Amino acid sequence: MATALALRARYWTTVTLAGFAIYTVIAVLGSISTLVYWKQVHFAVDTERFVANRFLEQYTCALFVAPLFWLVERFPLTKGNRPRNAAVLLLAVAAFVLVKYAVFVPLYRAWTGVWGESYWLTVLDNIVPVTFDFAAIIGVAHAMQYYRDAVERERTAADLKTQLVQARLDALRGQLHPHFIFNTLNAAATLMHEDVDGADQMLSQLGDLLRTSLDRSAAEVTLDEELDAARRYLAIMRRRFSDRLTVSCVADSSVRNAMVPTFFMQPLIENALEHGIAQRPGPGRVEISARRLDGTLEVVVEDDGPGVSASTPTPGIGLSNTRARLEHLYGASHALVLEAAPNGGARAVVRIPFRECAAS
Repeated sequence: MATALALRARYWTTVTLAGFAIYTVIAVLGSISTLVYWKQVHFAVDTERFVANRFLEQYTCALFVAPLFWLVERFPLTKGNRPRNAAVLLLAVAAFVLVKYAVFVPLYRAWTGVWGESYWLTVLDNIVPVTFDFAAIIGVAHAMQYYRDAVERERTAADLKTQLVQARLDALRGQLHPHFIFNTLNAAATLMHEDVDGADQMLSQLGDLLRTSLDRSAAEVTLDEELDAARRYLAIMRRRFSDRLTVSCVADSSVRNAMVPTFFMQPLIENALEHGIAQRPGPGRVEISARRLDGTLEVVVEDDGPGVSASTPTPGIGLSNTRARLEHLYGASHALVLEAAPNGGARAVVRIPFRECAAS
C-alpha cells in the first residue's frame, strides 16, 4: 500500500513539474521571438509588462495540468458515461478559466504595479485561447492514459503467455515422470527374475533420482546438473544391461555452466538404450557429448545400435515431450534431430541457444 501511494505521489509530482517545464519553454521562446520581432519593426513595448504577462499567462495554465489529468482519470471520454464525462470536463474547463484569472490578475498587478484591465474583461479577452489550451491538456492526458492502458494490456498478455507456457511445461514434465517411472519399474521387474539384489539396488537408485528430479522446480538447470542426473539414470540402466553397456561422456568445462531444460537428456538416453543397445545381441556403446557451436549449445547422444531406417519406430512420449518442451522454451531457436550416426547406429542432436547461468 505504501509503495503504491509513493508511486502515485511520484507520478503527480512528475506531471506537475513537467507541466511547468513545458510552459516555461513556451513562455521563454514566445517572449524571445515576439520581442525580437518587435525590435526589428521598431515597435515600442514595455518589456517588463510584456514578460510579466507572458510568464503569468503560461504559469497560471500550468497550475491546472495536474487537476485536468486527474479529471481525465476520473471522467475519461474513452469509456464509462461519455456524455456525463464530457459535461464534467467542460464545466471544469470553464471553472478553471475563471480561477486562472482570479490568480492571474492580482499577481500581474503585484508584479508590474499596473492596474490593467478589469477581471471580467481579461476573462472575456482570453477565454477562447485558454479554453483551447486546456482542451489540449485534456487531449494529452487522454493520449497518455491510452498509452498506459496499452502497455498494461501488453504486460498482462505477456504474463498470461508466460503462465500458459509454464503450465504446458509442467504438464509435459508431469507426463514424462510417469513414463520414466513405468519404464524403469518394468526394467526392474525384468531384472528381478535374474538378479534380485540388482533389482533392489535399481529401485533404490530410482528413488534417489526421482527425489532429485522432483526437487527441481525451475524450467532450466546447468548442463553440469543435467549430466549428473544423466549419470544417475545410466547407473540404473547398467543394472539392466550389465556388462553389455559402455558409456562415455565428453563435455568441455566451458559449456558445463550452460543452461539446459530440466531432465531433457533422460529421454534421449532412454531412446538410445531402447532402440539401440537393447536391439543388438552383443555389447553396445552410448556416447554423450556437448560443445559450443557459435552461439548455440549442441548436445549429442549417440549409440551403435541398428541405426535409423524406415522401420524405426515413431518417437514415443519421451522424445515427443522433449521436442514440445524445447519448442515452448526456445521457439524457432532450437533443433532436435534423430539421424544416422557416421559410424553406424543413431544419434539424437539437440541445439539450443547458448546461455550461461546468471550466477556465474
